[in-house]
Amino acid sequence: TGTAAAEIEVGGRRFSIFSVHPDSSDEAMVVFAQDLLKQAAGKDNVIALGDYNLRDYEDAYKLIDSVYTNVWTSIYPTKISADGVDMSGENRIDHIFISPILLAVDPVYVLTPDSGTDHAVHWTEIAW
Repeated sequence: TGTAAAEIEVGGRRFSIFSVHPDSSDEAMVVFAQDLLKQAAGKDNVIALGDYNLRDYEDAYKLIDSVYTNVWTSIYPTKISADGVDMSGENRIDHIFISPILLAVDPVYVLTPDSGTDHAVHWTEIAW
C-alpha cells in the first residue's frame, strides 16, 4: 500500500495530488481510506487517483466517495459512457476522485488490451 503526495500551483491555485495504490485486507483498505482523507483534510483542490483496488460497494471506497467526487460516475451515473464504454462491473478499480469544487470534463477509460497494460487507462480533464 502506498500513497505519493505532491502539491502544484496552476493559475494561482494550489492543487494537492495523491497517487495511490493500496492492496490489502478489507480492514487495511478502510485504514488506507481514512488516512487518505486525513492527509487531504482542509485542502480545497484535491485530485486523488490511481489503482485503488476498490469497487464502489466496498466500505473503503464509500468512505472516499462520501467526501470526494468520482469523475466517471459524476458524468456517467450508469457507469456506461455515451459511446458505450461499460465500467459498471467488477473491473473498475482504477479511479480519479476530485474535490467537489472541481469539475470533471470528458472522463475516459481505455480498456484492455487497447490500454497496453493489465488495467484500463483512465484520465479526465479537470476544470474549476
